[in-house]
Amino acid sequence: MSAREVRYINRESNKILNMSLTNTGAQSSTTTRFILDPYSSDINPGSESGRKLFLKATEERTDAKRVDVTQGNAKEFLELMTDDAKNFSWGALVHMVLDTDGERRSILRDIRKLSLEGVKIQAMRIWNDSAATYSSTLPTNFTTTAIDPENNVAHQPIFYERSRSTMIAKRILGSITASTRKILFTMKKDFSWMDSTTGE
Repeated sequence: MSAREVRYINRESNKILNMSLTNTGAQSSTTTRFILDPYSSDINPGSESGRKLFLKATEERTDAKRVDVTQGNAKEFLELMTDDAKNFSWGALVHMVLDTDGERRSILRDIRKLSLEGVKIQAMRIWNDSAATYSSTLPTNFTTTAIDPENNVAHQPIFYERSRSTMIAKRILGSITASTRKILFTMKKDFSWMDSTTGE
């Protein structure tokens, strides 16, 4: 991570901390969140600070730095994504995937062990059924379940997971060449979820 990016993250960290300290009256320990990395906190792209973090985390690489993924350079690409996972706190969404045998595995570190079914169920839990487990049956049609995090506090955790999942997907797509995208899109039936409210 460059010095410029470090300064940017430090500024955003201070903003988040200052926002928690601007309430009137005496501050209790429950109103202040102490975090070392703003990307490890819940990110709402609808807020000013959240939008800035979202845009930085999904920034597309220049054409010269995009990877044309092949079997020969797959390891290097995984290492590149591992760096992004660390820099942008992808966390449990990629490193704690519940596989079909009940074991938790990393998409990046355990790629030869993690089953495709386990990855699909992880996506199902985020976009369709938050109670899904490794023994759940995948739906015939991949359609998202509508949530209302603004009016239903119980929906907020899944909203933040969807936000981070979107950040991860955009960063990956912004890191590969057009030819690699074409290959990836031939498998979109395994990973694409249709929005239940827009049909997209």
